[in-house]
Amino acid sequence: MVSSSAPDGSVTKALQGLTALAEAMRDNSGVDTSAFGWMDSVFGKWKLMISSVLISLITATSLLAVCGCCCIPCIRGLSIKLIETGMTRVMVAKDVPWEEGGSLLDDLADMEESNF
Repeated sequence: MVSSSAPDGSVTKALQGLTALAEAMRDNSGVDTSAFGWMDSVFGKWKLMISSVLISLITATSLLAVCGCCCIPCIRGLSIKLIETGMTRVMVAKDVPWEEGGSLLDDLADMEESNF
């Protein structure tokens, strides 16, 4: 194993000194760069796990909201249009009259009731 340190350990001492200097500068700068410092005081060593769980829950909730508010209504509308188009073609092909301004689904239900 190749050592990157001098025999007297001067490189290690220099790195320790630089690390101590960086910590002293951070502590004495007067600037709080921690946006989630309150989580340290509330959760302590569990902060990373709690934040991971919260981010996962927020992501899952956002995906459900997008699907519930956008995707599902769009798919529902397209399905209804597809069904109504298919029913219109069947009714026209069979030459079945239906009321003007009425719904195809209502007319189909009336036709089924009259058959039974």
